[in-house]
Amino acid sequence: MNIEELVRSIPDYPKAGVIFRDITTLLQNPAGFRRTVDELVQPFAGSHISSVAGIEARGFILGGAVAHQLSVGFVAVRKKGKLPWQTIGGKKAWIKGDSHAMFYHGKPLKQVAPVPSIRLKAYRRGQQDVEYLVMFAKVYNHPCWRVGRDVRRMLQLKPVFKAQGGEDAGTLTFGALSPRQLWDVRMKVGALLDRAAPPAKRRWIDLRTSRRTFAGAETIGHVATQ
Repeated sequence: MNIEELVRSIPDYPKAGVIFRDITTLLQNPAGFRRTVDELVQPFAGSHISSVAGIEARGFILGGAVAHQLSVGFVAVRKKGKLPWQTIGGKKAWIKGDSHAMFYHGKPLKQVAPVPSIRLKAYRRGQQDVEYLVMFAKVYNHPCWRVGRDVRRMLQLKPVFKAQGGEDAGTLTFGALSPRQLWDVRMKVGALLDRAAPPAKRRWIDLRTSRRTFAGAETIGHVATQ
């Protein structure tokens, strides 16, 4: 059996001059799939390896089957930032706000051990900020528009309004922010939540925003940031 003949070739995909090798046709062929796995297993049979690593996404399919045949574990090699697990950022992660780091070097805080990042609680830093602000609105019973207004004031954001035509609601564009500014806001919100001391609850908490009220809200169009 010629395994290569079972692989479909698609010319000029994803761009001109490239031939895409589609292995789905091979996977759909029972004998071909089995032969492929056997060929990959054979060099390592009896070698007492501890695990098989596969690179996403094709490597997950073939690597998992090979690991099964060798009776070992499988290690999924994924792209950076795909999994929310322990990763330690570089020494400049504090300054650059590394979105992939779950631990920061403790040296800036004069600590030996790495410092847990807020990302331990949420997958992305922006998600954590929103989660804090939603919790703040619930604890203090503030409407979301008021919280947003207060945050803009804390960050001293000065919007630039642009509109295209009379029917366009317009766009408010704010200048870029530094990680330090966002960190200061987060610490202030955290301090206010700590002062309120909301009771701990051993259950899932619905952090979706409550029914919105726009009474007294500022009239704005689409909001964007640079």
